[in-house]
Amino acid sequence: MSGASYGTPGGSLGEDEDTSWAANKAVAEVGRIGEQIVGNMLTDLVVASDGAVVLHDLSMPAHWSKANIDHIVITGSTVIIIDAKRWKPSAYYTLRSTAYRGLFSHFKHAQKNGMGHAADSIQSMLSKRNLYATISTPLVAVVPTGPGFMSTHFLRFPRAEVVSKKALATRVRRLIRDNGPADQGIVDALSSLLKDSSAYSTSTGTLPVSNQAPTIDAPVTPVSKVANNVTFVAGGIAGDETNDDKEGRA
Repeated sequence: MSGASYGTPGGSLGEDEDTSWAANKAVAEVGRIGEQIVGNMLTDLVVASDGAVVLHDLSMPAHWSKANIDHIVITGSTVIIIDAKRWKPSAYYTLRSTAYRGLFSHFKHAQKNGMGHAADSIQSMLSKRNLYATISTPLVAVVPTGPGFMSTHFLRFPRAEVVSKKALATRVRRLIRDNGPADQGIVDALSSLLKDSSAYSTSTGTLPVSNQAPTIDAPVTPVSKVANNVTFVAGGIAGDETNDDKEGRA
């Protein structure tokens, strides 16, 4: 049994979507490409697996939140929430709970707590459906906007781990290997959050063909690793997150 991919990476950042959170259309396009890069890689990994599933571009379970979740990988009963960020090459780091880029330039986008809200709402949703899931550490995958030095080794994200595209692939590949086919109950529950409601159907017990975005790639410098399998999930951005330069949201 092969794995499956549902939804459209970066779908919420398309031409006809509301991107008023961004400084301009160019910023939204940078973010869309970042989500496609990460989403295409996850699709490749999952479709080649023995039954894992990846969902792209989801709403938050909490209806009051405008945040979105970029990607969710489900393998066995393990759920991995993944945010895609596309930032310009630089050194990113955290000092005394404050995030910086370059030489002490305050980088507020790494201090949003939208992940905590996602963690609470998704766990509540699964619990209400009596579904048990091992929730892996949420991952923030950083992709550079172009060539140049890129380091996030000392950057700390609230309730999440920052990784490179390469490190993300290693982590997801290992979890798929260890956990196997996705739990169908968890897939059915989380697929209800897909913004493209036509991407997944359980009415006949059959699943549609995988939906994969065009292939886009970019090099990323590997970064640090921390603990696996903690009991929270996260993803998306806070509703008020904006960008003052050409960088994509997660």
